[in-house]
Amino acid sequence: MRKNLPISFFTIIFFLVLFNSLYSDTLNTSELWINHLVYSKKASITSEKDGKLVELIKEDESGVFTTMPHKFNIDVNNKGLAIATISPGNLMGIEGNSSVKINSQESVYTLDHIRGLIVFQNQGETGKPVITCKVGDCSFNLAGGLYRINQLAEDTVIIMALSGEPISILKQGETTKLQAGEAFYIKTDQVTEIPKKATSMISTWKKDFDYVRELLSGTYIDDEGIELRLPSLVKKEKWFRSRFKGTGGTATYQEEKYNLIGFEYNIYIKKFTLVYDVFFAFDEKNHFRTEDWDEWSDAVNKINFLQYGDRNETVFLKGGNIEKVSFGYGLLTSNYTNSANFPFERKAGLEFKLKLNKYALYLIMNRIWGTTVLGGRVAWDSSDRLRVGLSYMGDINQYVDIGDDDNDSYPDFVDPQPDIKNHRSDSIIVLNDPYSLKSAKYKNIHGVSVDFSQNLIKRKYFKTDIYGELSALSSGGLGLTMPNFYFNFVYFRFGAGLEFQTKRFQSSLFDRYYERDKAVWVMDDDSSLVLMSSRERLNDIDKYLYGWNNRLLFYVPNAFTISSKYRQVERGDDIDKSFFGDIKVKLKKVPYIQDLYFFIEQDHVQDVFALKTNGSGFGFRVNLIPHRSVKVGFRYNQRYEDNNGDGEITDKSETKREYLVRLVVDFNYYYDLLRDYLKKRKQAKEETGEGEFDTD
Repeated sequence: MRKNLPISFFTIIFFLVLFNSLYSDTLNTSELWINHLVYSKKASITSEKDGKLVELIKEDESGVFTTMPHKFNIDVNNKGLAIATISPGNLMGIEGNSSVKINSQESVYTLDHIRGLIVFQNQGETGKPVITCKVGDCSFNLAGGLYRINQLAEDTVIIMALSGEPISILKQGETTKLQAGEAFYIKTDQVTEIPKKATSMISTWKKDFDYVRELLSGTYIDDEGIELRLPSLVKKEKWFRSRFKGTGGTATYQEEKYNLIGFEYNIYIKKFTLVYDVFFAFDEKNHFRTEDWDEWSDAVNKINFLQYGDRNETVFLKGGNIEKVSFGYGLLTSNYTNSANFPFERKAGLEFKLKLNKYALYLIMNRIWGTTVLGGRVAWDSSDRLRVGLSYMGDINQYVDIGDDDNDSYPDFVDPQPDIKNHRSDSIIVLNDPYSLKSAKYKNIHGVSVDFSQNLIKRKYFKTDIYGELSALSSGGLGLTMPNFYFNFVYFRFGAGLEFQTKRFQSSLFDRYYERDKAVWVMDDDSSLVLMSSRERLNDIDKYLYGWNNRLLFYVPNAFTISSKYRQVERGDDIDKSFFGDIKVKLKKVPYIQDLYFFIEQDHVQDVFALKTNGSGFGFRVNLIPHRSVKVGFRYNQRYEDNNGDGEITDKSETKREYLVRLVVDFNYYYDLLRDYLKKRKQAKEETGEGEFDTD
């Protein structure tokens, strides 16, 4: 295996590149769906199948949709709006009684049957046609720039070049050159200066396009979790809005079961969002859990988050629950969260993001008061194909969350008198000899990493990237993952790479379990409980490592996504394997079911097919919407931990189960119903004087 690994790896790379060069231009892709991002508000999206029009998005389905067939139609009503990506970096905006047919199957994109107001923002190469438009017997190519087309009547069309390269308009064999700042009237062949009224909304559209293009930059598009807040729409929102939701359910925490009841209050003030999530927990004997409300800071910690802006905007600031933080390609930081046991354990962390042209700055703190974990990243996009990043992540005290209420250095977990401050000479301390935090070693851990990605091949339906990351820990360990190749073919993606690590290094040290596992109780050789930090555990890694990794993703539009990550490394005679696989099911056309999710995880195990091993686990999530105002969620996680180090999972305490059942009722919905009812009743009284009306 050791000799065949590099040969097998590069053999796969060779044949995939050969496949791309020979067949990528000749494949029949007429049935493939492409990753368009479409924002639709009061617009309908249709596609032709077997000679019939199929409605993909209804007019009342406002939101973000990310997959479309090669041919689709957008029809926008009088007060509607739609923005679509018709190729990477090329956006089209539509509003006001407009209808557009898109065909992205050709080498250039064809749009015809244009009616109403159309704006293009293209980022193509200078002088290279990006979009071909047809209006009646007139056709023209649009290159990089900003354009507006206003069809006033069947034979009255104005084509305006607001910025960018000159365009040539072909009409009945004759060509007319249109410069930036000029307008062409198809009916009369007249070329004039653009009317001032026509440019009044250009700055607003350009901000919208820049926002969407930044959203898509270097991102895998998935409609789950995308919140599109177009600048033009944000301005139209009320400066103050609020939403009140009632919550209830049941959950487990530290092997205890609790019933939960509470509420969630959301406040929106322009770009500020505050989510205050209050809950009250009762055990199986209906005893109130006082630990959640015994300090003044508990009321503050119930703030889920307070944020300014959106992650995809130039400036983003968030305080509260921090989750899903990854730097580079995850060699140092992967899916980190500051609240491992939410909602019972919360930390008011801080997250900051700043984007300036080709540069991006990202900072996090695990808590605002008493910060121990700090992280930061600087990224630079030197071009649309090369990206470089530098990251840092560190913890200055891994024992900070170990409870010691009497501050005598003896943790409550082993303190024979947790409410009395004892001295080491006290008889009860001498008799029990509990572990003291003063003897704790290796309190801090720090790491830095540098990463890059370079696009190698960029075809219409195929893209290949090479990337890598180098990381160093303060323990003296080094990790390198390079070269890694990633292949993207429409709805199938595959990546593979090599890994090398020295002694005292662990990949993805700062992960979603870091806050929970950074200091754990273990049994020493004398059968005494002692604390061991993740930094100290690195000392047990005393061999060099080499291995490989791969990842797969298969995406079926409007149905499901299957993805997996696998990593196999060798340290001497020991083989270390990690596997993570998940399935996301999201059926837009199936009523009542919002999404389904299942995952299985094997973290640093010998056999990925053995279910009960240290570091393995699984879980699932189900979200149902039985009514537009009601959401029911169920989440279950099960994880195995070999606490006694015997290599087997036999004791019940070594199986950790967590579940959460959550019911959310949106009271704003019923408030709006009542308000409309009273308004309608008042109108009926004014019109009839009887106060009776038909509620239908």
